[in-house]
Amino acid sequence: MEQPSLFGEPTLPTEPSPELVALARALPAGVRFGTSTWTYDGWKGDVYTRTYRGPQPAKRLEEYARYPLFGAVGIDSAFYEPPSEEVLASYARALPPGFPCVSKVWDRITVKRYSRDPRWGKAAGRSNPDFLNADLFKEAVLEPYTRVFRDHAACFVFELQTMHGRDLPGPHRWAEELDAFLAQLPRDFRYAVELRNAELLHPLHGEALKRNGSCSCRGRFLPRLQWRGRCSRRGAGTRRR
Repeated sequence: MEQPSLFGEPTLPTEPSPELVALARALPAGVRFGTSTWTYDGWKGDVYTRTYRGPQPAKRLEEYARYPLFGAVGIDSAFYEPPSEEVLASYARALPPGFPCVSKVWDRITVKRYSRDPRWGKAAGRSNPDFLNADLFKEAVLEPYTRVFRDHAACFVFELQTMHGRDLPGPHRWAEELDAFLAQLPRDFRYAVELRNAELLHPLHGEALKRNGSCSCRGRFLPRLQWRGRCSRRGAGTRRR
C-alpha cells in the first residue's frame, strides 16, 4: 500500500517524456491538437501527474498546456454561462503566453427558442429575445476576455441550436440576420458560426461570414460544407470540430 505524502502534491508537474516531446515536434507547424475541455479524471498518469480532488480547473489546465501534444483548448463550459473575470484570470495564470483557447458562446445568445430545460425557469419553451444580441455578447462575454484573457482568446464559437417551424428563417432572411449581428462585433477577435440547420448552408450564409471576417465551424450534425478555407480576422472558411 502506498503511503500518502505528508507534504502534498508537487508545486509543478513532472516533465513529459522525451518520446512524447519528439512526437509533438514532428507535427506540422500549422496543426494544433486540443480538446473541448480538460477536466477528465481518466487522464491521471498521462496528461496529469498530480492527483486532483474535485474539478480544480485552473490547476488541471496548467498540466494540460504542458502536455506536448496539446496546442489549444476549448472552453466548452462557457456555453452554459460566461466565465467570470476572476475565472478567466485564473486560467490566464495557468497558461503559457499566447496559448490559444476556443470559447463557446453563451447559449442565451445562440438559441432561438429556449428548451424545456428547467434551468430556463419560466422562460422555458419561449422565444428568446436575446437571440443574436450583439450588445449582450459584448457586455457579458467579450468584456471579461478583453480585460484579462485577450492573449488567449483565439476564437468564439456561436453554436446555434437547431431551429424548427416558425423559428426557422429562409436562407435570405437568415443571411441578413447573421450579417447584421456580425457587423456589430469588434473585428479584433475571431468568430466562428456552427449551424445545425443544413437548409441554411446557402451561398448567402458564406457571403455574410466572409464580409465580416468570420468562418463556419462544422459540427457532427451537418453534411460536408460547400466552401472551405481558413478562419482568420480577414477571411472566411471552415473549421471542423
